[in-house]
Parts: sequence; structure tokens; C-alpha cells
Amino acid sequence: MLKEADITPANLGRLSENFRKLGTTVDQMSDISDVVAATGDYTQKTKEASNALVQMKDAYVGAAGSIHHLNTAAEGTKQFHEQVQVLTKNLSSLNTIYELELQDTNNHLKAMNQFYSNLVQASEAMEGSVGDAKKAHDQIALLANNLGRLNQVYGNMLSAMQGRA
Repeated sequence: MLKEADITPANLGRLSENFRKLGTTVDQMSDISDVVAATGDYTQKTKEASNALVQMKDAYVGAAGSIHHLNTAAEGTKQFHEQVQVLTKNLSSLNTIYELELQDTNNHLKAMNQFYSNLVQASEAMEGSVGDAKKAHDQIALLANNLGRLNQVYGNMLSAMQGRA
């Protein structure tokens, strides 16, 4: 049976050698299982890193959106500032115009006060003139009356002188 099975010392040596190789291969297979486990860990870590990168990308997109909103707000603030500067300039111009109008009104008021003062003086002078004119009128009337009586006296004197002549 050993002859039929061809079990010879050389074949047994080869069988022994092949079992040794099988043992080495089995040992290496355990190393391979360690490599597979390490590869699984690596794959898991790679997935975690990939998820972290996705989250980082989402955070970056959110930050970019926020920066865009900030830029939009900054542009709006810049435009508001420019409008406030224009408004300030316009208010300054209006203030200057108002000051000129106020000075002109003040000068006009002073001129009107001077005019009314002169008008009061003229009115007072005219009042005095009216009184003087009335006195002159009364004196002229008295003078005319006196002249009339004097003429009558002279007329009587002339009549008396003619009657004697």
C-alpha cells in the first residue's frame, strides 16, 4: 500500500516541506488578516476624514456665504455713508442759505425800523407844523380884523377931514 501510495522518503520530505510552506502561508495569512484589519481601520479613518472634509467644505461654503453677506452689508454701509455725506453737504448749503436769508431779513428789519423812526419824526414835525400853521392863520385873521378896523378909523378920519374942508 505504501508502494501504491508512492510514499517514499523523498515524497515524505516534500510533504514535510509543503506542510512547512503551508504553515508559513497560514502564518502569513494571519498577517494578511492583520493587514485586512488595518486596511479596514484605514478605510474607516478615510471615511471619517472624508466626512470631516465634507463638513469642512460645508463650513467653508457657509463662511463664504457669510462673507458675501458681510460684503453686501459693507457695500450698503458704504452707499449709506455716501448718502449721509451728500445730505450733510446739502444741509450745510441750506444752512448757509438760511444764514444769508437771516442776515438779509435782519438788514430789512433794521431798514424798516429806521423808516418807521423817520416816519414818526416826520409825523411829529407835521404835528408841530399844523399847530404853527393854525397859529399863523389865527394871527393873520387877527391882523386882517385889525387892518379892517384901522381902515375904518382912517376912513372915518378921511370923511371927517373932507367934511371940514
